[in-house]
Amino acid sequence: MATPVMKSISRSGAELAPAAIAPPLSLRPFAEDAAGAGYFASDHHHRYVAAAIFRELAKGRWFVLLCGEHAADAELVERFLNDEGRERYRATLLRCQAETDFGAIVRAYNRRLGLRQEAASDGLWTLLSHLMAEVRKGVRRILVLDNADALEPTCFDELLRFTRLDEPHVMPVVLLGDPGFADRLASPAYGFLTSAIAGRVGFDRLEPEEVGAFLRYQLNATGADAADLFPPEVVSVIAATAGGSAAAVNRLARDVLEQARDEEERAAAALPPPPIADPVEEAFPATEEPEAAEEPEELSAPPAPLRLSARPLPSPRLPRVGRLPFLPRLGRLPSVPRLSLPPLPRLSLPPLPRLGLPPLPRLRRVPRLPRLGRLPVPFALGVYAVAASLSGLGLLYLLAPRASHEPTVASAPVAEPPTTPIVAAAQNPAVAPTAPSAPPSDMAAQAAAVEPSA
Repeated sequence: MATPVMKSISRSGAELAPAAIAPPLSLRPFAEDAAGAGYFASDHHHRYVAAAIFRELAKGRWFVLLCGEHAADAELVERFLNDEGRERYRATLLRCQAETDFGAIVRAYNRRLGLRQEAASDGLWTLLSHLMAEVRKGVRRILVLDNADALEPTCFDELLRFTRLDEPHVMPVVLLGDPGFADRLASPAYGFLTSAIAGRVGFDRLEPEEVGAFLRYQLNATGADAADLFPPEVVSVIAATAGGSAAAVNRLARDVLEQARDEEERAAAALPPPPIADPVEEAFPATEEPEAAEEPEELSAPPAPLRLSARPLPSPRLPRVGRLPFLPRLGRLPSVPRLSLPPLPRLSLPPLPRLGLPPLPRLRRVPRLPRLGRLPVPFALGVYAVAASLSGLGLLYLLAPRASHEPTVASAPVAEPPTTPIVAAAQNPAVAPTAPSAPPSDMAAQAAAVEPSA
C-alpha cells in the first residue's frame, strides 16, 4: 500500500518538497523482522507442522524434536497429528514436570489408553504388548511429550531403550521443548540421545506453501490494501528466496511495498502542477461578448429544378429479425406479508324507544246468515214461466218478417197457426194467460198435490 503524501504550497504558489505522513509502526505491515508472530499460533500453521513431523517419521527417525522461538500448542499438535495420520497413526499427549521419571510416563500412558496396571512390571509389559498388537493391525502409536526439557537424562535413556525393544520401533516419540533444549542436547550428558534425535522441526519455519498465508495474515491484521502487489508469482519468488525464514519474508515484502511507493511518488512528480487561480479574476470574472449573428449568404444563381423520373423507387428491404432471445423465467414471487389489523370496536347502539300505540279494537264475530231452505212451489213456477216467456220472445224475433227495400214477390197467404193462450200472452203482455178449463175433480187433485205437507 502506498504511503499517503501531502504536498504543501507556498503563498506564491510554488510547490514545496512533499512531506510523507507515515503511519505508526504498528499499523504498517512487514514493518519489522519479527512482525506476524501471531500467525504461528494459528491452526493453519500447526497443520503444516504436523505434516513436517510425518515427513521426518517417514525417513525412519523415531525421535523428532519440535522447538523454536515461539512455543507450540501441544494440544493442536496432537489434534493435527491424528487428523493427518488418518487411520495409520494415533497420537497421545503427556505433559512432563521436573519430577517425572520413566515409570510415571508408563503409568500415565496406560491410563490414557485404558490399560490395566501391572504391579510386577509397573505396567511396562502391558503397554508393550498393546503397542505390538496395534502395530500388527497397521496402527502406530505416537507419544507426544510436552515440556520435555524438564526430564532427566536417565529418563531419556530408559525411554530410548523401551522404543528399541522391537524392530521396527514400536513407538515414535515427539519432544516439545524451548529453544535452549536443543543447545543442551549437544552437551556430553545427552550424547547418547544426539544420534537418536535425528529429526528436528523448527516451529518458526515457514513452508513454501504457507508464505502466501503469512503475507495475507499481516495485510489483514493492519488493514492494508496491498494484496494486488503480491500476486502468486511474487509470492513464489519470496518463498524461494527466504528459505522458510519469517524475518526474510518480512524484509522482502517490505522491499516490495517501498518499491511501489517510490513508483507512485515518481509518477506524481512527473505530473504538471495544477494552475494557480488569480484571486482578482475569481472576484471579477470576465464577461463574454455576444457573438454577432451570421448574415445569410446570397445565392448567385437559382437552384436547378428537380427532375422527376418515371422509374419506380426500389422498395427498401427491412433487415431480417433474428430469433428473439427467451425471456428469463420469473421465479416465484415472494409472498406478501400478512397484515394483522386490529379488531374493529364493537358498536354499542342505544336501545330503540318502544312506541306506545293504542291497542287495535277487537273485531266481533260476523253473525252467521240463516240457511235458505227450499223455495216454495209457486215461486219456482213463476221463475219457469218467466224463462219460457223470454225464450218465446226470442223465437218470435227470429221468425218475424223484416222490412226490405227490395221488391218482394207476392206469395200465397200462409195459414197462421192457431194461437195458444201462452203465445197470446207472449204477444200481448197485457192479456193474462188463461189456463184451459178442466173438470173440477182434476183441479181439486192438482191443488192437493201442490200444497206442501205440514
